[in-house]
Amino acid sequence: MDTVGAITGPALALFFLMFLNYQQIIAISVIPGLIALFIVIFFVHDVRKKTVTSDQIVSTKGNTAVNDKGFIKSIRALPRSFKLFLIGVGVFGFGNFANSLFTLRAQEVLAPKVGVLEASAIAVGLYTLLNVVYAASSFPIGALSDKIGRRRILAAGYFISAATCLGTAFLTADFLVLVPLFLLAGFFTAITDTIEGTAAADLLTTESRGTGFGILQTVNGIGDFASSVVVGALWALISPLIAFGYAAALSAVGGLILLYLTRGKHPLK
Repeated sequence: MDTVGAITGPALALFFLMFLNYQQIIAISVIPGLIALFIVIFFVHDVRKKTVTSDQIVSTKGNTAVNDKGFIKSIRALPRSFKLFLIGVGVFGFGNFANSLFTLRAQEVLAPKVGVLEASAIAVGLYTLLNVVYAASSFPIGALSDKIGRRRILAAGYFISAATCLGTAFLTADFLVLVPLFLLAGFFTAITDTIEGTAAADLLTTESRGTGFGILQTVNGIGDFASSVVVGALWALISPLIAFGYAAALSAVGGLILLYLTRGKHPLK
């Protein structure tokens, strides 16, 4: 549903570009945000948890449950396999910039050919295509990973990201290049967003999943922020080739690290 919204939003923005300016479109985008806030505050309620006695909190493989530990000890108690998994995820994350940079790059290469306004509209359309592929691919990718394991699929996603970033470095205004690149961007985003979460669930005990998912999102958030800043700076100060080449290199290294650290008998298969 989140991705359906990510498809509908850019599609509406593309439609509104025919009638409104950027400031007016941004102002309109506040409305669904306020509606979502209203729904969460007044209609979404926490499920009341059942009271668990101390006798019911059992240890897992000799470790006491995370619920009995402080924050730092909870992190230390996370499974070693999950910590190794986070290394690959973290390295990839430092090259995994915000997808909006794909849109800006498309606009940049299209503007000299078709003009700024038309380039903006086409770029938004390509971003919408990215989200359509993302939404359409997520479920089958998740189902496939149930059958063949998470490890190879996630590593493949990292390598596809590397190829997509490399293609972005040499991007041209040719639609035979632009469209396939955005298809790949949507596909690898579906792989990474879907499989990272399911892989984490495989590696974490029931008691440690809250902490584990929090750490995973922290690593992803730091990586996304840092990579977007670095790629943007390299792009502005040096060249798109260096900027997206950096992202491609870290994506590939993240995939190799994931395959190496999680090789052998491992829950990710």
